[in-house]
Amino acid sequence: MGFHDEGASRYSKTAEVTAIRVDHPFTVTRDDWGGIQTGKPGDYLVCSEDGDAYPVDANVFYDTYEPTDAAHRYRKSATILAVQLTDTMTVDTLEGPETGHSGDWLAENPGGDRWLIHDDVFRRTYVPV
Repeated sequence: MGFHDEGASRYSKTAEVTAIRVDHPFTVTRDDWGGIQTGKPGDYLVCSEDGDAYPVDANVFYDTYEPTDAAHRYRKSATILAVQLTDTMTVDTLEGPETGHSGDWLAENPGGDRWLIHDDVFRRTYVPV
């Protein structure tokens, strides 16, 4: 799916997350996306307000998040491109495959890495820019 061909728009994340750098390999089971995601030593384990947890590649984290005044709290500083899915789609993320369905959102960071976001989460945490 080409973002520019599919009518993708730019969005900014409004919600803060809690994140910690993990010094060893780790996995997160993502039942909602149908798989296991893996983090490498140095990657970040990110937890959202609604309890969702996911690994983020260290370089992507440094390029797209900034610290807040609270310990281990961050906000996404980069804007993303996103388009709502009209069909089921599997995306090979940096941390492992995710399968989304019609209504979910396909997101892309400025560096080109892609991932999926459930519609209710997307509408709660992102705004158009």
